[in-house]
Amino acid sequence: GRDGLAPVLADLPAETVAGLTRLFLDQIGPGLEAILAAHREGDLAGLSRAAHHLGSAAGNFDLPRLVADLQRIDRLARGGSHRAALDATLASLPLRAAEAREALEQALGRIGPQSKRAVNT
Repeated sequence: GRDGLAPVLADLPAETVAGLTRLFLDQIGPGLEAILAAHREGDLAGLSRAAHHLGSAAGNFDLPRLVADLQRIDRLARGGSHRAALDATLASLPLRAAEAREALEQALGRIGPQSKRAVNT
């Protein structure tokens, strides 16, 4: 669905889903910074690793645009060529991350306040 939560999470208790979602939300900022830092430093191997790591975590959620961009960054960084395509995809990444964050925050709101309290205590 378009709510950010993958169907595989539907069978889990709300508290578990909220916890997993919060953990991923906490990873988005540092993951994005690791990707952008590796790019600034010209570290293609580090860029590939950071994109793969965040993309693997994002794959647990229904975030197809973010996952596709992270997979593309991983692939392009491993290939070492197509710098223009890599730069263009990296330029859109902060927007993709913001979209993902918004979708997951909205999904958390639908899970319910009881789940949020359980996660935040």
